[in-house]
Amino acid sequence: EIVERAKSHDILTPVMLAVFAGLRRGEIYTLAWNDIDLDGSWINVRKEHTKSKKRRSVPIPTILHEYLANISPGTGNVVNSPETTLTHRFKKLRSELSFRDALSVATLRFHDLRHAFAQGLRDAGVILDDIQSFMGHSSVQVTERRYAQSGGYGAADKVARLAAVTSSGLTITCSWVRGWPRW
Repeated sequence: EIVERAKSHDILTPVMLAVFAGLRRGEIYTLAWNDIDLDGSWINVRKEHTKSKKRRSVPIPTILHEYLANISPGTGNVVNSPETTLTHRFKKLRSELSFRDALSVATLRFHDLRHAFAQGLRDAGVILDDIQSFMGHSSVQVTERRYAQSGGYGAADKVARLAAVTSSGLTITCSWVRGWPRW
């Protein structure tokens, strides 16, 4: 539902990158088209744009690959609207979500989409070491405690499992929110 509704709020690209690649807001807004390798199915997040200041690569699952291939790649940044636009539009979007009253948290934040990515991978059976790598965390303990670099052989297939735990890859349910702590 959240991905589908993001279309009408003109924030589909940031939502897709958060849900299906686990990128942080700052990483999304600094992501350039030349950081995306559609042929190899990787997003390369430059170290100057990561929280840890370490470069990482995130495999692109099929649903995100198809989306990125169908929008017009340019030479600049993937998302060209101001970051403040996302904040305003995401607030409006979350007020329309059918599952918002079922959430165990006061408000759904954009960053929570990153949690959905990590928990979805874990629910799909992806090992914590790989999730840590995709998320860019300093340790597996950080990944496990707060959420669920190269992902190794078959990494794109591992991330593609995310679509299997979402209803046709277009609906994110609220089950991933229950039980994780708020900071």
